[in-house]
Amino acid sequence: NDDRKYTDLMTKYQEQTDINNQLRDEITDPKKKPNSQVNKNEQQELKNNMLLKGIPSSVKDEADLIKKMSAALEVTVGRVKTFRLGKRNNTDKQTPIKVCFESEHEKYAFMKAQKSKKVTTKALGLSNNENNIYVDHNLTKKNLELYKATRIFNKDENYKFV
Repeated sequence: NDDRKYTDLMTKYQEQTDINNQLRDEITDPKKKPNSQVNKNEQQELKNNMLLKGIPSSVKDEADLIKKMSAALEVTVGRVKTFRLGKRNNTDKQTPIKVCFESEHEKYAFMKAQKSKKVTTKALGLSNNENNIYVDHNLTKKNLELYKATRIFNKDENYKFV
């Protein structure tokens, strides 16, 4: 009987220790969890942003590019802020362009139009080749890792949708 009480107490003690360790980890590094409040807040700040990929590095005026693309896509957008991500010293490497829209609605309208109409670099006069231009949501590092893991799982398990 005493052995049983001792075992029960030790089990409860170990469970409490595990809970304490988990809480300590969350307090010291709240970004560890993909659905942590910090991650949610960071993602919320990026809700009006997207990444544009496949644009040659020779393009220097990214804001003008967005105007040309929006005209070709027949989408109205307000003012945008654009930033070329990555290092600028390598002109051969295509680095993504971060586009910050004034509203989430503008972002989704632009992305939806590009996914359906598929404007290319040749159509915009950026190159002689018919290279695709891709649009992606601007994700936090944690959400990007989760997205990549989901895509790998989807491919490995032959799921059509995840």
